[in-house]
Amino acid sequence: MKKCSKIIGLIILLFTFIPLFGQNNSIGDMEGMLERHNFYRAEVGTPPLQWSNKLAKNALKWANILKKKNCLLKHSPRNMRKGYGENIAWNSGYSESAIGVVDRWCSEKEYFNFSTRTCNGSWDLCGHYTQVIWKTTTKVGCAVVKCGDEEIWVCQYSPSGNVNVSNKASAY
Repeated sequence: MKKCSKIIGLIILLFTFIPLFGQNNSIGDMEGMLERHNFYRAEVGTPPLQWSNKLAKNALKWANILKKKNCLLKHSPRNMRKGYGENIAWNSGYSESAIGVVDRWCSEKEYFNFSTRTCNGSWDLCGHYTQVIWKTTTKVGCAVVKCGDEEIWVCQYSPSGNVNVSNKASAY
């Protein structure tokens, strides 16, 4: 009876993660994603993020829509994000790691003015970076889909950070 309970528990655990980690979004694909986000947050003293399966599931839903549109690079409509922030990335001809994707977003910190805590010129120049380090953001969930030799990466953040802000808003 005890052995049967353990097996049932393992089956339930397995089925909990199957919808999230399907053919295009495996646990291995996300290896290092949370840790790399928290690496950059630690650099500026913002609290670490927690992983959200709910956000990851929503990110995967959008990534799959983009896959059906030939891996179109486009943010999800705000009504689909339910107030979440979002970073997206696309690559072709090579497979990117989760760490590499976050590093690419955070390479935008060269456009971030640490004295004023704003982007130099426009949020468009460092928006991915500011979303990663945004102080009030507490959760992240991500997904990746493959379209032949292309990949679309989507991360969603809660609460959202750098959307609908003026250049006077502070990232941390």
